[in-house]
Amino acid sequence: MYRKIWKEEQLQDFYVAFEIKQRIQELIDILCFYYGEERNVDMELGGFIAAFTDDSSLDTQQYQKLLRQYHLNEALPEYQETLLSERSPRPEWTWTETLFLCGSDFSIICTRPQWKKEVK
Repeated sequence: MYRKIWKEEQLQDFYVAFEIKQRIQELIDILCFYYGEERNVDMELGGFIAAFTDDSSLDTQQYQKLLRQYHLNEALPEYQETLLSERSPRPEWTWTETLFLCGSDFSIICTRPQWKKEVK
């Protein structure tokens, strides 16, 4: 399941790696600065962060449902970058941030962990 985040207080009981939580806070600050903290994220400008916490099939289904709901194509994000990767010679997990623009002033930023599949 994902959490729809657009205000700082929504991070209080959200448990993810420190670096991920810090990045989400930066994104909240940007959205609130430009569009206001008390905006209705479903009706007004700005957008929100869709913060996923798992790489389960349920989370993958929720991610796909979110993309369909907003008519987004997973292959066409505005940008995607790696936020955090497990620090070992062979990282097993990676966290990504993906920005989807839904219009000129509405965006969805997805943060999600993904299990790196072994290549054989």
